Amino acid sequence: MDLEDNYMFPCPACRQHISDSQIHDHIQNCELYSHHSSHSDSYSPFNSSYENSYRYVQSSITSSESESLEETGSADFSSKNNQTTPSKTHSIATCPVCFCNYHNTRHPPLLLPNCGHTVCKPCLKDIKKKSDKITCPTCREPSKLELKSLPINYALLDLTEKKASAKCPWHDYEFVAYCSLDDSILCGACLFDHKDHTCCLLNDSQLEKITKQKKNQVKKKIEDLSKTKEIWTLYLREIEKKVQIINENIERHKICLSETEKKMTKTIQEGSKKCVQELAELATHESLKRLQNTFSLSISLLDQQISMLENKIDQFDELSMAEKLDNEPIPNKEPLVEVPSLAAAKTLLEKLSISVDYKQAIQNQKIF
Repeated sequence: MDLEDNYMFPCPACRQHISDSQIHDHIQNCELYSHHSSHSDSYSPFNSSYENSYRYVQSSITSSESESLEETGSADFSSKNNQTTPSKTHSIATCPVCFCNYHNTRHPPLLLPNCGHTVCKPCLKDIKKKSDKITCPTCREPSKLELKSLPINYALLDLTEKKASAKCPWHDYEFVAYCSLDDSILCGACLFDHKDHTCCLLNDSQLEKITKQKKNQVKKKIEDLSKTKEIWTLYLREIEKKVQIINENIERHKICLSETEKKMTKTIQEGSKKCVQELAELATHESLKRLQNTFSLSISLLDQQISMLENKIDQFDELSMAEKLDNEPIPNKEPLVEVPSLAAAKTLLEKLSISVDYKQAIQNQKIF
C-alpha cells in the first residue's frame, strides 16, 4: 500500500474521496455530513471520532512532511509522494535505506557482522549490484561476506512483528477508537465503516466501565480455563499412573518370557540329547552285533577251507598217491551250514524308516 492510498479517505456521508489536508474543510462544507450529524444521536460521537482520527492521521505524518505542507499549502499529499524524506528518528524496526518495515519474506533484516548494522535484503542486493563488495549504507564499513552468508537479525524481525500486531491489519494504522456495537477496536480509517455505530476514542473515560467488564471477563475466562486445566491435569496424572503400571507389567512379562525361554531351551536340549542317545543305542544293537560277528566268523572259516583246497590243487600232481587220496584236514570250527535270519535287522530298518514328529520326540525325550 503506497502513501497516497494511506492518506486518501472516503467521506462517511457523501463517500467522496478526500486527502488528509482536505478533511477539516470538507466536514465544514459537506451538506450531507451536516444533515446526518444533526439528525442522528449516534452520529455525534462518530463526528468527534472522525475529527480526532483526522488529527491522528495528521500527527502520524513526520515532522519534515508537516513543515513542507505548511510551507507549500498543498492540499494533496500525494503530489509530494516521491519527494518525502522520512524522519531522522525512524524506528529501528525499519530499514535505514528504504524505511520499509522488516518482513520475513519481503524485507528480511540482514546483519552486517563487521559493523553490527542491519539492512533489508532488497537494499543490500541493490548495493551489491553497484559494487563488487557490500558496503554498509550507515557507516560505509565494507563486508567480506557474500549476501547469502549474511545472518538474519531475528531480534529486529521479532520486534517488527510485535509492532505490526499492535496495528490495524487492514490499514496498518494504530488503533484509536472503539465500537461498542461490534465490540471491536478501530483505526482512523476503520471509523468510516462504523459511521452509524456508537464509537468513542480509546482515551475516552466512558471506556473504563467497558474495560472493567473486559477485565472481569478475562478473570472469568481464566477461572474457567483453570478449572478445565485441573480436570485435564487429574486425567493426565491418572493416565500417567496407568502408563506406569502398564510399563511395569510389560517388564514383568519380558522377564517371564526370558525365564521361560531358558527353561524351554534347557528342556529341548535335554530332550534332543535323549533322542540322540536312543539312536546311538540302536546303532549298537547287540543282536545285530552278534549277527555281524557270526557272519564274519563263518566267512573267515570258509576262506580257510578254500585256501587249503586251492593249495592242494596247485600241488596235486606232485603229491603221493596217499596224499592224493587223503581227505583234507578240517578246521577246528566248521562254518555254519545255514545262513542266520536277518529279521532283526529288517525290523530295526522298518522302525527307522517311519516319519518322526521331532518336536513331539524332543518333548517326550524319546524318538521311538
